[in-house]
Amino acid sequence: MNERVLRVLLLLLLALAALLISHLEPVRVLEGALYDRALAWNGEGMRDPRIVVIGIDPASLEALGPFPWPRSIHARLLEVLRRQGAEVVFFDLIFDTPGTRGVEDDREFARALKRFGKVVLASSVSEQDARENRMGPLLPMLAESARCGVINRKRDPDGVIRWGILAVAALEPPAPSAALQMLRLDSDDPPCGFQPDQVTLGDRRIPTSGSEPFEVPIRFRTSPPPLSYVRVLREEVAQEELRGRLVLVGAHGTETQVDTFATPSGWRPGVEIHAALLDTLLAGRFIRRVSPAWDFLTILLACLVTGTLVGRARSVPAAALAAGLVATLLLVGFVVLLRRGWWIGALGPVLGVFMAFGLAWILRLVQVRNLLAQFVAPSQVGEMLKSDQATSLGGNQVQATVFFTDIRGYTTLSESRSPVEVLEILNQYHSRVGEIYARRGGTVMTYQGDAQIVLFQHQGLQGSLAVVRAVQAGLEMQQAIEGMRQQWALGPDERFEVGVGICSGPVSVVTVGAESHKQFTILGDTVRRASEVQGLSASLEAPVLLDPVSRELAGGAVLVDPTGPVELPGSAGPVLLYRARGVSEQG
Repeated sequence: MNERVLRVLLLLLLALAALLISHLEPVRVLEGALYDRALAWNGEGMRDPRIVVIGIDPASLEALGPFPWPRSIHARLLEVLRRQGAEVVFFDLIFDTPGTRGVEDDREFARALKRFGKVVLASSVSEQDARENRMGPLLPMLAESARCGVINRKRDPDGVIRWGILAVAALEPPAPSAALQMLRLDSDDPPCGFQPDQVTLGDRRIPTSGSEPFEVPIRFRTSPPPLSYVRVLREEVAQEELRGRLVLVGAHGTETQVDTFATPSGWRPGVEIHAALLDTLLAGRFIRRVSPAWDFLTILLACLVTGTLVGRARSVPAAALAAGLVATLLLVGFVVLLRRGWWIGALGPVLGVFMAFGLAWILRLVQVRNLLAQFVAPSQVGEMLKSDQATSLGGNQVQATVFFTDIRGYTTLSESRSPVEVLEILNQYHSRVGEIYARRGGTVMTYQGDAQIVLFQHQGLQGSLAVVRAVQAGLEMQQAIEGMRQQWALGPDERFEVGVGICSGPVSVVTVGAESHKQFTILGDTVRRASEVQGLSASLEAPVLLDPVSRELAGGAVLVDPTGPVELPGSAGPVLLYRARGVSEQG
């Protein structure tokens, strides 16, 4: 499989793994904390002034006695609110049993509900209620006199309430929440529609995006202090504070209160959570959680970008790059959330960055280890990697067979063909002979224009076998070039011949280049001699030419013809070279 395709497939698997991990409870808890912090930094402003909370507070309990109170007290409160001009009233109290003062007490409250008209009473839907497709119990005479609104709540894995339930989908038809019922009554009671991705209220569209149907993120804005129940009852509150208001009545600030919940803005009484949901609906600035498909795409993009960039960087810049990508992802997530209202999971892409970073370095480590194993003993590879010598090789001598090639006729060819044609010919040539080298166990160390230096390392091989493989590569290359010449349709004046010089001996494996970009190469007298031997291949009419050391190592495994003594620079005297013509059966 192509290395690039394999890398992309691995990144796809990493993205899928990051998506699955991002849905684990600990990660969701941390994701929720980031969401809360983003909203806190932004500052959500003040709640809609039309919303008023009347609290059953310690002062009210002291003045009116312990709870529950006679329902005639709530009837009196409704009369006060009606005279003061309140628009809609919601009681965050459950009236599921008869009152303590008898039936007449309940009737008085029911009459007050009818006189006011726009009142919502709290109800809940349990699992048993859902199975029986009914609302929670509510005293019949009260249920007939007011609108019922569900007060079910949803807590995230960390116990924090971030989502408001607009309706309970388990019932048919869905049961609207108290906040949605208040909005309906405030809007002249338009028809309510429930669709998978939205709730409609007349012309008003409320997008939903939770894990369950009909859920919407609540924007918890700063709320003013509640009005004391007893002060409103005694008409000690100015009429302008109540006229046209949407009033929510519930427990607030009592020491024994159990109706208190964690929210992104701290602990709040249940009635304040309903007020915040109503405020969110009135403001119309909804936060929408993106679908898992979009989460996966953002994670995949983070993985691909990280894998591409980190794979090309050195260790320190790569770590800095990964850190920069993480910071960028968090910043972009915050900006999109606060400015556009889209809640994109931030930790999934961050996990993708870390996992892609780890994969890139594992692949690089494997690549470097495999490359080093061609030049040094396997026992030394681990130590070199631990001591960070893998990218700073110098003076590491190995025994090897050097295969030096050069194209003859390249200058004439470049003069008779366009640069594009010459480049295409060179690319085809390098690609074809590269396959031959790889098949025979050679490693291309350097491209020098139209020349190549290929290493057949002795480590793990007998020296004779390295020479045999080099000769096989040289002879196979000559056959391939003959086929390519016909394919290129070279003219009578266009030459394309390749000479090969093969020498064996010690070479030094080093890295050269700037700190930001280094590559391996080999140096030494063996490399110099291979270049000089190749330079004589044309005059000696020997396409593949061996030095005496390589001939001796190969023994009878390589079929050669001596070319006669020649002078080589740096040699003490004439040197006998050998023209390769094949490999024996034992080779």
